[in-house]
Amino acid sequence: MNKVMLVGNVLDTKTEYGKNEHKYINFTLESKEQYRDKHGETKSWSTRIRCIYEPPADDITVEAGDYMFCEGKINTRNIETEKGKVWITEVKCSDVKRLGSTEEETPF
Repeated sequence: MNKVMLVGNVLDTKTEYGKNEHKYINFTLESKEQYRDKHGETKSWSTRIRCIYEPPADDITVEAGDYMFCEGKINTRNIETEKGKVWITEVKCSDVKRLGSTEEETPF
């Protein structure tokens, strides 16, 4: 099974159109985690994930600053850059829900 569920803040977005004018929204999702180290101090780190979403309707938007839930499949592929071939990991989202405009506004 290849399934992932993510919740985080959208950092940037880019709308593209593929074959047959299918709309794709590419966005970077940042999730933050916190933990306590052995001295009891709270530490945090963030993870940035590239997400691709093909919305079923044109009225769905994803904007920087949105707090989003994304569900989909992990996909890896290689692309050619000036440094040579590079493998990238993406999440192809099958479901996206806007939870609020910032993490602080959500009830979780």
